[in-house]
Amino acid sequence: MPQFLSMPFTFVSDFGWTLLKSTLVEDDKTPIRSGVEAVEFRPFKLSNVTFSMDHIKEIKSNLGVTINDAITGIIFYGIRLYMQNIDYKSRVLNSTALVIANTRHIKDYQRVQDMLKTTKGSWGNHITYYHVSVPKLQDIPISNPVQFIRKAHTSIKRQKNSFAPPLITKLLRMKNKLEGPE
Repeated sequence: MPQFLSMPFTFVSDFGWTLLKSTLVEDDKTPIRSGVEAVEFRPFKLSNVTFSMDHIKEIKSNLGVTINDAITGIIFYGIRLYMQNIDYKSRVLNSTALVIANTRHIKDYQRVQDMLKTTKGSWGNHITYYHVSVPKLQDIPISNPVQFIRKAHTSIKRQKNSFAPPLITKLLRMKNKLEGPE
């Protein structure tokens, strides 16, 4: 009951924050968001890390989160550690990730023949995105990466249960049609 009663306030809060992040409010300047013009043409260094799927599944099971939440939390932790290594004060600056999600409701794989029989309109992907704040190292002790996973899970779950992201997606598509892709 409390969750049901708080839904309108959560919607207004999420809608306002997402709309502001989509149109007006920018993240702070950090090592991963320099604000430099034509940054895509500057040299870059690419690194990779390999995680065992068994380890990811173990984290998922122990914390009661999804695999995507576990991976997102690990990525957030790595981003903050990188930012802190390059510039110590960036550990507390505002940084937002754009998490893209498929919102089509399907339980499992469907064969094309089965999809042709249904009239539910389950064809194609239904994509939306969530603005998720990257947790700050000031809020969470650096030695506790599990907290990054929990914070990522909490933020994403809140966005998934909100009506704001799909509405924002529709508004931005309308804006795109009216104003054009540029």
